[in-house]
Amino acid sequence: MIYTCRIDLLAVDAADEYWLVRHQILDEWQELDALISDEAAVAACWVWEQEYLGMEISGTIHNEVRLTGPFDPPDHSAKRARVHQSEPSGGGRAIPQHRRLSARTSRSDETGHIEQSTAGPLRRTRIRRSRAEIGAVGVLIGAEAIQMSSDPAIYPTFAAHCQTCEFSTPCLALVAGTDPEPMLAANFRRHAGEDQRKPRLGQSTWGFGRGAAPPQW
Repeated sequence: MIYTCRIDLLAVDAADEYWLVRHQILDEWQELDALISDEAAVAACWVWEQEYLGMEISGTIHNEVRLTGPFDPPDHSAKRARVHQSEPSGGGRAIPQHRRLSARTSRSDETGHIEQSTAGPLRRTRIRRSRAEIGAVGVLIGAEAIQMSSDPAIYPTFAAHCQTCEFSTPCLALVAGTDPEPMLAANFRRHAGEDQRKPRLGQSTWGFGRGAAPPQW
């Protein structure tokens, strides 16, 4: 089984740490919990490390462009050191490469660190991911792959149509882990089975033989 995904950008900061970047155009800012629990972004981190052995992804950067709402003033409180192209560790370096040992040892104290800055319609959220979080995605993907090949399971996929769906209440109960059967028995009914018996030849339509259909006088 082959797992494929597409990333928007892989960025390298001044400390030679790799960050997986996602670009999104939205009507409103997403909740921070939604960005933290972005399974697709964390899965892309795991896939990248499987493809480029020896590279470690430090976390994810979420760039959001908001189409509506007021423009928030830029946040000048968080300033980052810029790396010039002419420096040995500047933007001209090639990928893949191994990060410096100092970057590997310093990241252990910053696990779970979140930075967020806003400038007009753009908001950037930097989320540092732990090694356990990225590694757990591989285990989850493997478990889902086994279920797909042995006992297929259908996972819920929520979208805008769920707001008008008549089965949203039992669906949410099923996702929450409760039994939806009493709710279905009280508020829903099964359609009567259709009669699958087909008429004999000539009972419902005219035959194709000569003189089978009456002439149109």
